[in-house]
Amino acid sequence: MKLKYVTIHDYYGGQRDIMKNFQRQASCMDTLFVKCLPDVETKAIESLIINCCPPEKVKTSELIDTSYEVYYGYDTRSFLELSDQDKKKALLEIVYEGVKIAARENDWCITPFEKAKRAVIDLDYKNAYLYKKPKSSPNRKYKAVYLIQHELYSAEIFLVILDNAENELQRIHLFSEEPEEGLFLELIGDITWRGNSEIFVKSQYQESLSKIVTLQV
Repeated sequence: MKLKYVTIHDYYGGQRDIMKNFQRQASCMDTLFVKCLPDVETKAIESLIINCCPPEKVKTSELIDTSYEVYYGYDTRSFLELSDQDKKKALLEIVYEGVKIAARENDWCITPFEKAKRAVIDLDYKNAYLYKKPKSSPNRKYKAVYLIQHELYSAEIFLVILDNAENELQRIHLFSEEPEEGLFLELIGDITWRGNSEIFVKSQYQESLSKIVTLQV
């Protein structure tokens, strides 16, 4: 089994809106860490949950089905007062400290996690990536592909037009959504070329987000 998910949770207790706000903002960094993570073989763990809590609430880690839950002392209330860049740095440290706990307790090699942390820093903490396989125009001159910019407060979804040398020719903003990967990815549907200069972008489950895009190249 391989480790597929690393998720930061607020185990602090108290106001539900603060908990939800913290976890939404954390999503951009814990998902980026996983994208940068080389394969980690585990015996029975598919998901790692890092519960942020007051120091006095830190308790023994536990395995629930295929999820391993660790507890890390961190004040999620002070997090909300940080600058955006400092929030991202703090989230990366939470992830790294959490995976170190899990690695120590499960006898995992720490090297893949060190590589993932370095990769996130090299990316300047920016969770931006192309999504789904690019679709070529009928004349094979252009490619259309989704670009996702997953930030602290929102996910911005774009359609990007590339030439055959992978140069960006046009970028069209499609929609914004809450920064929860499971939420915005399910809204992204198929790309269909209608001739060589028009593209139909279909949204899954939300027809109002579907649209026709005209090339301007």
